[in-house]
Amino acid sequence: MRAADTLTAWHYDGQSAIRHQLDVRREGDTLDLGNGDRVAFADLRAAGERDAPLYARAGHDGWQIGFFDPPPEDWAALLPRQERFGGILDRIGVIPAVLGALLLSALGVYLLAHAAGAAARAVPERWEVAFGKAITGDDFGGKACTGVAGQRALDQLAARLTTDRRPVQVRVIDKPIVNAVTLPGRQILLFSGLIDAADTPEEVAGVLGHEIGHVEHRDAMSGLLRDFGLSLIVGSGDAGAFAQSLLSSRYSREAEQAADQAAMDSLARADISPAAMVKLFDRLSEVEKRFPGISRAFSYMSTHPLNADRRAMFQGAVRRDHFYQSGLDDAQWVAVKTMCMAR
Repeated sequence: MRAADTLTAWHYDGQSAIRHQLDVRREGDTLDLGNGDRVAFADLRAAGERDAPLYARAGHDGWQIGFFDPPPEDWAALLPRQERFGGILDRIGVIPAVLGALLLSALGVYLLAHAAGAAARAVPERWEVAFGKAITGDDFGGKACTGVAGQRALDQLAARLTTDRRPVQVRVIDKPIVNAVTLPGRQILLFSGLIDAADTPEEVAGVLGHEIGHVEHRDAMSGLLRDFGLSLIVGSGDAGAFAQSLLSSRYSREAEQAADQAAMDSLARADISPAAMVKLFDRLSEVEKRFPGISRAFSYMSTHPLNADRRAMFQGAVRRDHFYQSGLDDAQWVAVKTMCMAR
């Protein structure tokens, strides 16, 4: 843009409502209005925009000046910047603002979920084990079933299903709810209601394989970090609140599908039929439909919802005309079924 010494401007002097047209000359850091009035650039204030930028004069109410042509660069460098009036809605419109907010919210949720997963993997496992014990206590609140033969059978079944052959602590809790939960520190709780609802050891194996998938993906730790953030790390939270969060937690569809795949892989390695998982879920779903008032007792379906795609995955993994091995022999199954009677 060219430099210029004179620009044509319109001007209100604040004394009358008459609009004057002037040839304004720049002299250094002042404007000579040609009517005997000189104004320092430093005394000008941005006053908004109409057809062109407007400027007011400090200490002179009603005084305004505007230029018919854009000021050249040397003038613009001395003139005050115009303020943008109105918020973002005025600038971009309601619909773009709403869409942008939704996009940012979705991005925030996505980043939060993935950040929690990365943070969980960074937590030392020794710390996670100690934290898991702090949540449950060494005796799991006095509700852990103590049948020795049943516990040995579950330990052997878990060893067959784990991918990395590292031990997983599986305990049965004497509570009449049909559920299972993964805790930090490679812990899995099976509630006695789930054991009672299972018709075969293969159904328990399917549930156990799914929960081992959550263990190996450290989903419990990810969920707690997502829900409680830094309070989990610095120890400022309540162990009871952590436990309740785990009992009522619902993993994302992606986490459930990954645990399903882990279950199918582990069942295949152990040569146990994945069809049992479908049978158990179908039966629990039917019970919930017929007796909605007991949905709290049958909480496995609320925390581990089985949709059609997931059901099809398990059904599709069944090998036709293949003779699968039993999850447990008859004696082991009886021991698991009765292990809470030893308390």
